[in-house]
Amino acid sequence: MVFDELPVSSAEGCILAHSIGLLGKRLRKGVRLNKDHIDELTRAGITHISAARLQKGDIAEDAAAAALAKALVPHPDQAGLRLGAAFTGRVNLIASSAGVVSQNIEKLIALNSIDSMISLATLPQYQQVSTGNLVGTVKIISYGVPSDKLQAACNLAQAAIKVLPPVARSASLIVSVSKGGPGEKGVEAIRQRLDALNISLMEVVTT
Repeated sequence: MVFDELPVSSAEGCILAHSIGLLGKRLRKGVRLNKDHIDELTRAGITHISAARLQKGDIAEDAAAAALAKALVPHPDQAGLRLGAAFTGRVNLIASSAGVVSQNIEKLIALNSIDSMISLATLPQYQQVSTGNLVGTVKIISYGVPSDKLQAACNLAQAAIKVLPPVARSASLIVSVSKGGPGEKGVEAIRQRLDALNISLMEVVTT
Protein backbone atom coordinates (compact mmCIF):
# COMPACT_ATOMS: atom_id res chain seq x y z
CA MET A 1 0.00 0.00 0.00
CA VAL A 2 1.29 3.42 -1.00
CA PHE A 3 0.25 6.81 0.42
CA ASP A 4 0.66 9.81 -1.81
CA GLU A 5 -0.59 13.29 -2.68
CA LEU A 6 -2.57 12.72 -5.87
CA PRO A 7 -4.36 14.87 -8.44
CA VAL A 8 -8.10 14.41 -7.95
CA SER A 9 -8.43 13.60 -11.64
CA SER A 10 -6.34 10.43 -11.20
CA ALA A 11 -7.58 9.35 -7.76
CA GLU A 12 -10.55 7.17 -8.75
CA GLY A 13 -10.28 3.78 -7.04
CA CYS A 14 -7.92 5.11 -4.35
CA ILE A 15 -8.72 5.31 -0.62
CA LEU A 16 -9.16 8.76 0.90
CA ALA A 17 -6.58 9.25 3.66
CA HIS A 18 -8.20 12.25 5.42
CA SER A 19 -11.82 13.39 5.75
CA ILE A 20 -12.80 16.39 3.60
CA GLY A 21 -15.71 18.81 3.99
CA LEU A 22 -17.67 19.21 0.77
CA LEU A 23 -20.41 21.81 0.37
CA GLY A 24 -22.44 20.84 3.43
CA LYS A 25 -21.42 17.18 3.55
CA ARG A 26 -18.36 15.27 4.64
CA LEU A 27 -16.38 12.78 2.61
CA ARG A 28 -14.96 10.48 5.26
CA LYS A 29 -11.49 9.01 5.32
CA GLY A 30 -11.28 5.38 4.28
CA VAL A 31 -13.85 5.69 1.50
CA ARG A 32 -12.86 4.20 -1.86
CA LEU A 33 -13.24 7.02 -4.33
CA ASN A 34 -15.60 6.48 -7.26
CA LYS A 35 -16.51 8.75 -10.18
CA ASP A 36 -19.22 10.54 -8.18
CA HIS A 37 -16.71 11.36 -5.44
CA ILE A 38 -14.25 12.68 -8.01
CA ASP A 39 -16.95 14.89 -9.51
CA GLU A 40 -17.88 16.26 -6.05
CA LEU A 41 -14.27 17.03 -5.22
CA THR A 42 -13.78 18.75 -8.57
CA ARG A 43 -16.92 20.89 -8.12
CA ALA A 44 -15.63 21.92 -4.69
CA GLY A 45 -12.45 23.23 -6.29
CA ILE A 46 -10.18 20.59 -4.74
CA THR A 47 -7.36 19.62 -7.06
CA HIS A 48 -5.18 17.33 -4.91
CA ILE A 49 -5.85 14.91 -2.06
CA SER A 50 -3.93 12.52 0.18
CA ALA A 51 -4.88 8.98 -0.70
CA ALA A 52 -3.76 5.38 -0.36
CA ARG A 53 -3.43 3.03 -3.29
CA LEU A 54 -3.46 -0.72 -2.69
CA GLN A 55 -0.64 -2.58 -4.38
CA LYS A 56 -0.74 -6.00 -5.99
CA GLY A 57 -1.29 -8.58 -3.26
CA ASP A 58 -2.82 -6.14 -0.77
CA ILE A 59 -6.21 -6.95 0.80
CA ALA A 60 -8.54 -4.06 1.68
CA GLU A 61 -9.20 -3.52 5.40
CA ASP A 62 -12.83 -4.73 5.53
CA ALA A 63 -12.16 -7.84 3.45
CA ALA A 64 -9.09 -8.62 5.56
CA ALA A 65 -10.96 -8.17 8.85
CA ALA A 66 -13.82 -10.39 7.64
CA ALA A 67 -11.40 -13.12 6.52
CA LEU A 68 -9.55 -13.15 9.85
CA ALA A 69 -12.79 -13.19 11.85
CA LYS A 70 -14.03 -16.13 9.76
CA ALA A 71 -10.79 -18.00 10.46
CA LEU A 72 -11.13 -17.34 14.19
CA VAL A 73 -14.76 -18.48 14.21
CA PRO A 74 -15.33 -20.82 11.24
CA HIS A 75 -18.51 -22.29 12.75
CA PRO A 76 -20.26 -19.54 14.72
CA ASP A 77 -23.17 -21.71 15.87
CA GLN A 78 -20.80 -24.24 17.41
CA ALA A 79 -18.60 -21.54 18.95
CA GLY A 80 -21.35 -19.61 20.73
CA LEU A 81 -20.40 -16.49 18.78
CA ARG A 82 -21.70 -14.38 15.94
CA LEU A 83 -19.66 -12.13 13.68
CA GLY A 84 -20.57 -8.50 13.20
CA ALA A 85 -20.39 -6.85 9.78
CA ALA A 86 -16.99 -5.56 8.70
CA PHE A 87 -16.77 -1.78 9.06
CA THR A 88 -13.72 0.52 8.99
CA GLY A 89 -11.48 -2.54 9.22
CA ARG A 90 -13.26 -3.95 12.29
CA VAL A 91 -15.28 -7.09 12.92
CA ASN A 92 -16.77 -7.67 16.37
CA LEU A 93 -17.08 -11.14 17.89
CA ILE A 94 -20.30 -11.19 19.90
CA ALA A 95 -21.55 -13.86 22.30
CA SER A 96 -24.62 -15.61 20.94
CA SER A 97 -25.11 -17.55 24.17
CA ALA A 98 -24.15 -17.31 27.84
CA GLY A 99 -20.97 -19.02 29.03
CA VAL A 100 -17.27 -18.40 29.54
CA VAL A 101 -14.65 -17.31 27.01
CA SER A 102 -12.23 -20.03 25.96
CA GLN A 103 -9.30 -19.17 23.71
CA ASN A 104 -5.94 -20.50 22.60
CA ILE A 105 -3.74 -17.83 24.19
CA GLU A 106 -0.52 -18.95 22.48
CA LYS A 107 -2.14 -18.76 19.05
CA LEU A 108 -3.59 -15.32 19.68
CA ILE A 109 -0.30 -13.91 20.97
CA ALA A 110 1.43 -15.25 17.86
CA LEU A 111 -1.31 -13.80 15.65
CA ASN A 112 -0.84 -10.33 17.15
CA SER A 113 2.91 -10.59 16.50
CA ILE A 114 2.67 -11.16 12.74
CA ASP A 115 2.17 -7.55 11.66
CA SER A 116 1.52 -4.34 13.58
CA MET A 117 -1.38 -3.58 11.22
CA ILE A 118 -3.24 -6.81 12.16
CA SER A 119 -4.68 -7.02 15.66
CA LEU A 120 -7.14 -8.89 17.81
CA ALA A 121 -8.35 -7.76 21.25
CA THR A 122 -10.39 -10.13 23.44
CA LEU A 123 -11.81 -10.48 26.92
CA PRO A 124 -9.66 -12.38 29.45
CA GLN A 125 -9.60 -16.17 29.42
CA TYR A 126 -12.63 -17.69 31.15
CA GLN A 127 -14.44 -14.36 31.43
CA GLN A 128 -18.15 -14.95 32.01
CA VAL A 129 -20.36 -13.48 29.27
CA SER A 130 -24.05 -13.16 28.51
CA THR A 131 -25.78 -13.20 25.14
CA GLY A 132 -24.91 -10.03 23.25
CA ASN A 133 -21.68 -9.27 25.11
CA LEU A 134 -18.69 -8.17 23.06
CA VAL A 135 -16.07 -10.93 23.29
CA GLY A 136 -13.41 -9.59 20.92
CA THR A 137 -12.64 -7.29 18.01
CA VAL A 138 -10.56 -7.95 14.92
CA LYS A 139 -8.98 -4.70 13.70
CA ILE A 140 -7.01 -4.03 10.54
CA ILE A 141 -5.29 -0.77 11.41
CA SER A 142 -4.20 0.28 7.93
CA TYR A 143 -6.41 0.56 4.83
CA GLY A 144 -5.00 -2.72 3.56
CA VAL A 145 -2.53 -5.47 4.45
CA PRO A 146 -0.33 -7.81 2.41
CA SER A 147 -2.11 -11.05 1.57
CA ASP A 148 0.77 -13.21 2.83
CA LYS A 149 0.62 -11.58 6.28
CA LEU A 150 -3.15 -11.97 6.38
CA GLN A 151 -2.89 -15.63 5.37
CA ALA A 152 -0.33 -16.26 8.11
CA ALA A 153 -2.69 -14.71 10.66
CA CYS A 154 -5.63 -16.75 9.38
CA ASN A 155 -3.60 -19.96 9.57
CA LEU A 156 -2.78 -19.28 13.22
CA ALA A 157 -6.28 -18.15 14.08
CA GLN A 158 -8.16 -21.32 13.13
CA ALA A 159 -11.00 -21.81 15.64
CA ALA A 160 -8.92 -20.13 18.37
CA ILE A 161 -11.80 -18.59 20.33
CA LYS A 162 -15.25 -19.67 21.49
CA VAL A 163 -17.78 -19.34 24.29
CA LEU A 164 -18.21 -22.51 26.34
CA PRO A 165 -21.82 -22.99 27.49
CA PRO A 166 -22.59 -24.11 31.06
CA VAL A 167 -23.01 -27.87 31.49
CA ALA A 168 -25.32 -27.68 34.50
CA ARG A 169 -28.89 -26.46 33.98
CA SER A 170 -29.92 -26.30 37.62
CA ALA A 171 -28.27 -25.81 41.01
CA SER A 172 -28.96 -25.98 44.72
CA LEU A 173 -27.56 -23.49 47.20
CA ILE A 174 -26.53 -24.36 50.74
CA VAL A 175 -26.46 -21.31 53.02
CA SER A 176 -24.89 -21.27 56.46
CA VAL A 177 -26.80 -18.68 58.46
CA SER A 178 -24.75 -16.41 60.70
CA LYS A 179 -25.52 -13.24 62.61
CA GLY A 180 -24.93 -10.18 60.44
CA GLY A 181 -24.60 -12.26 57.25
CA PRO A 182 -25.96 -11.13 53.84
CA GLY A 183 -29.13 -13.19 54.24
CA GLU A 184 -31.59 -12.94 51.35
CA LYS A 185 -29.41 -10.37 49.58
CA GLY A 186 -26.66 -12.94 49.29
CA VAL A 187 -29.06 -15.55 47.91
CA GLU A 188 -30.40 -13.07 45.35
CA ALA A 189 -26.88 -12.20 44.22
CA ILE A 190 -26.13 -15.88 43.61
CA ARG A 191 -29.45 -16.30 41.80
CA GLN A 192 -28.62 -13.43 39.43
CA ARG A 193 -25.20 -14.90 38.65
CA LEU A 194 -26.79 -18.24 37.84
CA ASP A 195 -29.52 -16.57 35.75
CA ALA A 196 -26.83 -14.92 33.63
CA LEU A 197 -25.64 -18.44 32.72
CA ASN A 198 -29.19 -19.75 32.17
CA ILE A 199 -28.89 -21.96 35.26
CA SER A 200 -31.97 -22.26 37.47
CA LEU A 201 -31.60 -22.10 41.26
CA MET A 202 -33.93 -24.94 42.23
CA GLU A 203 -33.61 -24.87 46.03
CA VAL A 204 -31.99 -23.01 48.88
CA VAL A 205 -31.05 -25.08 51.94
CA THR A 206 -30.18 -23.22 55.14
CA THR A 207 -28.07 -24.71 57.92
